[in-house]
Order: sequence, then C-alpha cells, then structure tokens
Amino acid sequence: MIPKPIENVDFWLVSGRVLTHRNIIFSSGKRFSYLEAESRLPDYWSTLFVTVELRSKLSQNTILSILGALRHLKLWKDTNQRDLIAEFGAGKFVA
Repeated sequence: MIPKPIENVDFWLVSGRVLTHRNIIFSSGKRFSYLEAESRLPDYWSTLFVTVELRSKLSQNTILSILGALRHLKLWKDTNQRDLIAEFGAGKFVA
C-alpha cells in the first residue's frame, strides 16, 4: 500500500476562479509543488515548466517563489484579458 502524501494547500482567487497551490510531501521526503485549477486538475503549462525546467535544478523554496510569480502572471493575464500564448506565438512582446 502506498502511503498518502502530506499536502500543504494555498488558495488564490484569480478572476473569480480559485487557483490552488499544492505542495505535496511524500513519505520519502520528496516534495512536489504545482498549481491546480478549480477542476482539480494541475495547470498544464506551469506544471510542465516546474517538472522539466526547475525540479532537478532548484531548491523547493525557489520553486515555490517561481510558482508565486506564475500565479501573479496568471492574475495579470486574466485581469487584462490577454492570451499570452497567442501573443508569444505571433512574436509580440508583452506590454
């Protein structure tokens, strides 16, 4: 039987939707943090970024700080009704 991981949860309200930061600590001591949408599914782009680019290189506290910055970016994007993926794909800079 696999032991249930310990979770630390932090809720943010982003444009009327709840954006949850989950910090899972497994029984082995390994930690994994990600952002979760109201659908209870991980936010795809931020989770991919953390898994591929950050997890093996940085400390847990640094990853938590970066996830906080990504939450702020999502809040800004939703507040200003911007599609950053389309804008970056078109070669536009965020202004």
